[in-house]
Amino acid sequence: HSKGLSNVPLYVDSDLYKDSVINFLSSPFSKVKLFEEGFYSYVTDQTSHMVRNGKSLRYLIYAIFALPKGLGYSRWTDSVYLYRPNASKLNKTLGIEKDFMEYCNDYFSIICKVFDLEFDFSCLAFDKKTSLSLYCSGPDVEVVKRNVKNMDFDIVKLHPALASLDEEAGKSAFVWKESNVPIELIVILLLQKFNTIKFYHENSTAVLYLQTLKSCVECLNIGSYVEGYDAEFEAVREFFSK
Repeated sequence: HSKGLSNVPLYVDSDLYKDSVINFLSSPFSKVKLFEEGFYSYVTDQTSHMVRNGKSLRYLIYAIFALPKGLGYSRWTDSVYLYRPNASKLNKTLGIEKDFMEYCNDYFSIICKVFDLEFDFSCLAFDKKTSLSLYCSGPDVEVVKRNVKNMDFDIVKLHPALASLDEEAGKSAFVWKESNVPIELIVILLLQKFNTIKFYHENSTAVLYLQTLKSCVECLNIGSYVEGYDAEFEAVREFFSK
């Protein structure tokens, strides 16, 4: 909650491309306030990311309409709320009072109701273990299948873009059915039962917020950051380690 933000329209998304277009179209009518959306909230130029990922058409659209190259850089954005404002090069940032994980812990029961999150640990064949491996997948189903086949995971949490994993691919691990549940909530839930978690991921920005749990959650990246972004990510992660 923030003063002066009552009774305002809220647009929810996590895509720089749509954010910029919405910002551009709404600019004649009102100023826009942005809230943190992971690592890319701290990146100054994401157009190079588009080119490296074969999204040249989007890059062209950005150039024609002179859209901002990063979240919050539009002249019509008047403020950006971040968990680590000091890690941003923007001069219009405001700090969010509580860390993300602290907020999730404090309001865990309420947030669980929002996502209808309930879990019976007895359904796990390994419920007597004290530690487990959790795979937070990326959006490419073929990569997910290959990782599940070649590695030993206890639990697989699919990317929200993936609705399911075929039975054959997922038979070696417990696949979390509700892919829309934030992975941070699942980690908090699992730590009620298990002492430590090995958190395997594909460039997930969730590791920024999990820094506060680094004594019991070991983060292991099995993806590869887009060239030129790995060093920038580590620099941002340093701010979340403090």
